[in-house]
Amino acid sequence: MEVEVIYSVDQYLMLLNTYSPHLKLETQHKQELFEGLRQVLEQNGDTIELSYVCAFHIARPS
Repeated sequence: MEVEVIYSVDQYLMLLNTYSPHLKLETQHKQELFEGLRQVLEQNGDTIELSYVCAFHIARPS
């Protein structure tokens, strides 16, 4: 199943902040990264549209 989600720039940056690689960054580096991302994202509109694919597998013991 594919799901389309539209985020505002703030919502998207909050989402990124939950990902492990970003959680591990030093505060100063994270602030600089997110400020740069905000600038680029806002230059290209006020929303970000992402597609997610949801899938699962069922396995049976042999």
